[in-house]
Amino acid sequence: MKITKVEIIPVNVPLEQPIGHAFYKRTSGKHMIVKIYDDEGRFGVGCSSVLAQSYCMDNLESTCAKAKEVAELALIGQNPMNTEMILAKIDNVLRFSTLTKAPIDYALYDLKGKILGVPVYDLIGGLAREEMPVEWILTFDTVENMVASAKKYMNAGFNSLKCKTGKDIKAAIERFEAVRDAVGPDVEIGVDMDGVFNSHDAIRLIRELERFDLHFAEQPVSKLDIRGFVDVRRHVNTPIVADESAWSIEETVNLINADAIDMAHCALDRIGGFRKGLQFRALMDANHLDYAICTYNAPGINHAVISHFAASCTKRGPICDELGTIFMFTGGTDTDHIVRKDMVKEINSKIINGKAQVPKGPGLGIELDDELVNSYIPAGMQVITVQYQEAEMLTLKDRDERYKALRAKMKEAGFDAMLVICDAQIEKKGLLKYLTNYRNTLYNLVAVFPLEGTPKMLVPSPVQVVWAKRLSWINDVVLQKPGLEPVLVDTIKQMGLEKANFGVASLKIMNAYTFEYLKANLPEARFTEADKLIDELRVIKTPAEIELMKETIDLTIKSFEVFGQELRPGITEKEVVAKVDSFLSCNGAQDIFHLILSKPGDIMPFMATDRKIQKGDAVIFNTEISGPSGYWCQMVRTAFVGQPTPSADKMYRTLQDYCVNVLPKLLVPSAKCSDIAKTVIKMTEDAGYKMGVYFGHCQGLDVVELPKIAVNDDTPLRAGMVLVVHPQFVAQDDQETVWYCDSYLVKEDGPAEILTKTAPEFLRLDF
Repeated sequence: MKITKVEIIPVNVPLEQPIGHAFYKRTSGKHMIVKIYDDEGRFGVGCSSVLAQSYCMDNLESTCAKAKEVAELALIGQNPMNTEMILAKIDNVLRFSTLTKAPIDYALYDLKGKILGVPVYDLIGGLAREEMPVEWILTFDTVENMVASAKKYMNAGFNSLKCKTGKDIKAAIERFEAVRDAVGPDVEIGVDMDGVFNSHDAIRLIRELERFDLHFAEQPVSKLDIRGFVDVRRHVNTPIVADESAWSIEETVNLINADAIDMAHCALDRIGGFRKGLQFRALMDANHLDYAICTYNAPGINHAVISHFAASCTKRGPICDELGTIFMFTGGTDTDHIVRKDMVKEINSKIINGKAQVPKGPGLGIELDDELVNSYIPAGMQVITVQYQEAEMLTLKDRDERYKALRAKMKEAGFDAMLVICDAQIEKKGLLKYLTNYRNTLYNLVAVFPLEGTPKMLVPSPVQVVWAKRLSWINDVVLQKPGLEPVLVDTIKQMGLEKANFGVASLKIMNAYTFEYLKANLPEARFTEADKLIDELRVIKTPAEIELMKETIDLTIKSFEVFGQELRPGITEKEVVAKVDSFLSCNGAQDIFHLILSKPGDIMPFMATDRKIQKGDAVIFNTEISGPSGYWCQMVRTAFVGQPTPSADKMYRTLQDYCVNVLPKLLVPSAKCSDIAKTVIKMTEDAGYKMGVYFGHCQGLDVVELPKIAVNDDTPLRAGMVLVVHPQFVAQDDQETVWYCDSYLVKEDGPAEILTKTAPEFLRLDF
């Protein structure tokens, strides 16, 4: 059992009832939703609020970016049942940013509950309460509106209120007195002072409110003012509650040690999730202090979370739990009469007559409304997906078949071993990836692959040692220290290969110093370039590889949808390419390369510039990406921003027809690459155009693999090859050009299959 995928979803959810603070009025809630999937397709879900940067030092973008990093380093590949180990590891990876940790924690507990078939409250202590009295928050507003809200919720069965005071002492007294008069003497009313006062003014205000039977005073001074807390507590008769000052376990310990508080808020989002909530609960119980279980913004996901935690807590004290903020999002006064749907299809833990009921399971017991969730994703942001990239991409059976075929070729060529080298360039990774199923990210990697025995891989850093052992087919991983050359020589000697005849793939990218060092220190060994030995194996794709390539192809096609949505007059080439890059990165692309051309009269696409797209432009866009599995796809289209000129329209339709209807019939087994290239050139000239880029090439674990569609390459095509052909038409006066590229699969019988299919009118944009 292991975690195979994590989805990170940013949302901005409108509030039915805006929340008024002393600082500002909030009309929507920004949240990060996290889904954690296991290898049986189950998933757990979590969500946390992303508050103002002055509170949490993050915004929605940075929170999602941190969650992606945590997913990569601490979640993917782990057993989801090991929640304590995983969450402790996350504490090491991300020491602060608790609002990033919380939804991950929730999702893990939700998934664990679903696996075991039990509600989350059973995982954190069991059921302790059948009902939880709920406190209603009167957000900062006019006297009339606060009184109306108080009456509304008292009539609905609530018996505890909390008033936001604002910054003005006189106005705060007026509001509190009006609310007290409206609801009578039996209702518990506290105040939230939002930390806006100094200790002197806080004492003054609390003393004034005590004559109206003040139940508690929350956050009377600023977050870090422990001395102020102590001063206030010593000079008033009202219990003092910490909120922002109890942002973490450590901060709460400091308050307790200073004898600064009577109670504290336990906000799971803020302190980091269920695990931290259990620590907080134990801390408060050990010090005989009460606490209120609460959440800042509570859409249905968070409401389920906080309800499970509240149901598992034994509480003695005088302060009710803040479980009612679900109504800020949904409206209404109980969960049977909400104004509109929440992101969950049914609110878990109903609130009826001012009391929250025990939530249902398994897990958190909620089902997301995915359509509604997607509608709340802010413009310019996307779902971030982190997927498991271990050897399950290809099975160990695939590995064994590759190794068997490679060793047969080695034996035929007289090689005792292979040295396989790669670097971080996008066209230099495939040889090693084919042999190890491991993606190089930095520096040179070397694999020593013997004709018989266990292969070894040499990596340049301790980080790569960790990842290579986790992800590679080769488990014997050696650190290149004190340096590649001495370690490589020692490794070869330890393997008994100091007199071996080595095939080297690829000798042409081996450092000259490394080559000379090997010759000097292994004088009886021989080294022969042997790229083709592996190239001949990997050029034919297995059905499993085809499926992995199709994943990249699907991602490529979707990236063109983003391109079409973002392309418009006034946007620059850099801006539109950045939008595509962001989408691809968020969806697991490993390597990305783009070319673009929008300026009339230019012929050759290049890197994106600051040029603004204009109405009437013909925009050539070339994208080449490797997807989560490491397999590549190239695709080129020409987009028309507005009505194309008649000549450009004719040129593009001719090229498109050729690529869609003619080329597949040419790309058949036994057809020579050189003959295909010559046919493309002749077709271009017969149509009355000049040829720009005409050739093509195979693709797979490298963006360019042999053979190439070129006049000097007589290699015959074979079934199972995946290749791209990208002819470019140029007008005779060099003033207009169009470019088109598809990926094709060579079939045993009949024409090639077009893998990158899109609608012919897909990029004709009407402006």
